[in-house]
Amino acid sequence: MKILPRKDQIFLQQDYKNYSGILIFGSDTSLVLNKILSIENNVFSTQSDASFSKIAIQYEEIEEDPSLLQHELSSMNLLNTQKIIIIDNTQKSIKAPIKSILLQPKTQHILIFRAGELPTSSSIRKLFETEKNLAALHCYSSNNTSTKALLLRKIAESRISIDHKLIDFIADNIRGEHSTILSEIEKIIHYTKENRSISFDEVIQIISNPSEKNSYDPLIHSIIDKDFILAEQELEKLTSSGVHLVAIARNVANYFVKLLKVQTLIKQGMPEKFALDSPKPPIFFKNIPHFKKGLHQYSVKRISYIIYEFTQLEINYKSKNISPEILWEKCFYNIFIKDKEST
Repeated sequence: MKILPRKDQIFLQQDYKNYSGILIFGSDTSLVLNKILSIENNVFSTQSDASFSKIAIQYEEIEEDPSLLQHELSSMNLLNTQKIIIIDNTQKSIKAPIKSILLQPKTQHILIFRAGELPTSSSIRKLFETEKNLAALHCYSSNNTSTKALLLRKIAESRISIDHKLIDFIADNIRGEHSTILSEIEKIIHYTKENRSISFDEVIQIISNPSEKNSYDPLIHSIIDKDFILAEQELEKLTSSGVHLVAIARNVANYFVKLLKVQTLIKQGMPEKFALDSPKPPIFFKNIPHFKKGLHQYSVKRISYIIYEFTQLEINYKSKNISPEILWEKCFYNIFIKDKEST
């Protein structure tokens, strides 16, 4: 039986008990794992020691010897409690002996097959979606509709209030696998509960702090190096990892504000070494060479112009109905092509 997304919560809480086997599959591996953990938590909530109650078997093992599956379904564990049997790395086809075992009357144990994306032509997917005693949950990649549904559910559970326009904005701008989306939503919920409200700027800051892997630094360095192609590539990396375009613009602008302050101190007579120590928080030592390059190659006028462009990008995004992608294209054009000043 195919379990529709709108019914998966009730399924994961109680209906899973009614099926001889469950197939949980899809391209979002974190969501697949999350659904399995939901069932595990319900099953093990009444058991003092679940270490003997979870069995993991590779799909290729039961393909080679289906009796392994039959044995686990018919045997008890040391504590004589319900087991969860997880079949990992399930493939798209199913052999007759395994199918025969799945069509037997249900045992007291919970049997879960875990798989990646399976085509509609997959024989094992068809079996779980059509047989009444089996269930199939497809973990689709998140979109703004599913993200909004998750966000609304978390808001309701937490008994807080967030403006509907902000809810739409959050749903449109959190990207990634389920675990990433859930983490961002939980940060927003926690902040709102602590502060009793949340603003657009605060949401931007919460959902747009990239990891070291997705740092702003490569983009900033490409701008300092006047490398238009690399700057576009680094921008794409950040946006594809879920960082909002406005947050990127704000962080780039803040970097150049810092550069402007140091440049101004140097022009006022402060030695470069002491001027470089003045920013708070301090410049990360690995970034000092590029920061110095910006100081030596860019005039106060040029730095001020870059700050203006990125500040205008954020202002225009908030005040005009223009997509951030178009605003970024205009900003890059003005910085790299239109403006030819190089010192």
